[in-house]
Amino acid sequence: MAFHIRPTQPPARRLVKLMASLAQILCLALSPTYSQSPKSEQDRQLTHPEATAAAAAARKPRKPVALVIGNSDYENAPRLANPANDAHDMAGVLKSLGFDVIHKDNQSADKTKKLIREFGERLREGAGVGLFYYAGHGVQVNGRNYLIPVEANVLRETTIGYDAVDVNQVLAEMESAGNELNIVVLDACRSNPFARSWRSSESGLAQINAPEGTLIAYATSPGKVASDGGGRNGLYTAQLLRYLPQPGLSLTGVFMQAGAAVKELSGRTQVPWVAMSITRDFYFNRSVVKADRVADPATGDREFWDSIKNSADPEDFRAYLKDYPKGLFSSVARNNLRRIEASVRTVDANVNESKGNTRVKEDAISEQTRAQVDALIKSGDANRMGGRYDSAIIDLTEAIRLNPNATMAYAVRGATYQAKRTLDLAALDLTQAIRIDPTFAWAYSTRAQVYVARGEPNLALSDLNHVIRIEPKNYSAYNARASVYRSLGRNDLAASDEQRQMDDLSEAIRLNPSSAPAHTARCDAYRMQIKLALALTDCTAALRLDPKYAPAYALRGDVYQMKGDYDRAISDLSEAIGIDPAYYWAYERRAEAYRHAGLTKMAEADAQKAKEIRAKQ
Repeated sequence: MAFHIRPTQPPARRLVKLMASLAQILCLALSPTYSQSPKSEQDRQLTHPEATAAAAAARKPRKPVALVIGNSDYENAPRLANPANDAHDMAGVLKSLGFDVIHKDNQSADKTKKLIREFGERLREGAGVGLFYYAGHGVQVNGRNYLIPVEANVLRETTIGYDAVDVNQVLAEMESAGNELNIVVLDACRSNPFARSWRSSESGLAQINAPEGTLIAYATSPGKVASDGGGRNGLYTAQLLRYLPQPGLSLTGVFMQAGAAVKELSGRTQVPWVAMSITRDFYFNRSVVKADRVADPATGDREFWDSIKNSADPEDFRAYLKDYPKGLFSSVARNNLRRIEASVRTVDANVNESKGNTRVKEDAISEQTRAQVDALIKSGDANRMGGRYDSAIIDLTEAIRLNPNATMAYAVRGATYQAKRTLDLAALDLTQAIRIDPTFAWAYSTRAQVYVARGEPNLALSDLNHVIRIEPKNYSAYNARASVYRSLGRNDLAASDEQRQMDDLSEAIRLNPSSAPAHTARCDAYRMQIKLALALTDCTAALRLDPKYAPAYALRGDVYQMKGDYDRAISDLSEAIGIDPAYYWAYERRAEAYRHAGLTKMAEADAQKAKEIRAKQ
């Protein structure tokens, strides 16, 4: 069987949400070529007044740069009252805080893309800090977020990449500039204006992993819809405008305070969300940050405790006790830690007994029935992968009737319910699979995705901890847990998990440096972390080792697509399809590349081919 890399797009494939999330490969700096002038001539050039002025200008710190867009006057979608006002007011506040602001309203797709390129050029001049703000309609498709231009009429979700603007284009420009800090604010979580004409539609925006040095702020939590507001400004932007200029309030403080205000004012129906991977402080109102300003130690203690008190992850309580060994809540933290550790030991002690009991029950089933159950599970899983969810549920329910202890039947049916977004039934089935086999890592991992979709990250963390305990080398679980930590603002733990994931993959390559699959797996991990230069290096290494390895071509093609190089993307994806004509994911990714390149008919043909292959598998 050919090894197929399938898209990993948060949250649907890797929690939340993962993935969302694409950035451009860092540009290589060209080495300057100096003329062979005599030394004396060079000396005269260096001491020329214009050269001196230019050197002084180069040393002068540049302003941070912001691109602000507000789309209100839609031609084929409901008009929005606030975005143009929001963008106007946001641009004014950012200018007052020292930003060099590019501000435009009611932009077409072409104009928006041109603005993003201009924004990238300004950043590459050495701004150091970049901020992108967008208010207007926005939608998610397959884990990617798109900004809707004013002229768009997206009748089918399959054309979204051509009709709208991928947020990842902004992230790519920011990453290529090599900034110390990038900030993306999306007040674009309104209801999908084209939902009626689409076959399927997910609400709000998808959470995507923040690239290194980036903070991404959403007006509400992933998959949820935000209000456009009844006053001059939208609810979320109004609070940002309130807190951005406040003296001494840090970057994270601004979004925490604004988020808390929105949550309270909306009666908890709108909860802003932040994904970040930052390691430095930033103050919008920098002129009034006092060096002698001392925080109350009890405040940090309480804030840390409030962030973990409902956690099911023992690492949270260990981290608290490390920072506050004699803190206000240290006794409760130790009790919680002992309770969680005792629960883990109980699960471990019951594993062998559970396996033994299951074996006795399995032995009571005839070989004929067992074969029938296996066939139903295989058929159900094929239907699930092909999107035929109702047929899958029928097959798997019959398998459970014939064998009430068929662990895999419960797990696959749970995954099917998850795909249908019937989350409560999914959790019940996956819990039953875990009861039968407490060492079933895939069931824990899938249930973790369900918990994230239900907005229960602490339960997701608990399940991912079980996965890692059962399979310490499961690098996908580390990646998933890092995503949950990021969503909770625990960036220290997220960074540790991401490093562990890379350590495991690098160790696999060290042990077997001639393994094309090992290099390809690390390429995929770098791709998900938006480290595109490293991803390209690993996929290229895989292809040197095995020039006929289709997954490496497919992944490298997708990396090229993420950085906007559609010709190379199409070339690599075509190679993958030539090697493995049944590689449906390669058809899906090539379809998107064709759309970006304006080759609509070829894109539609590839999308149809992918659909046909999925239906047969």
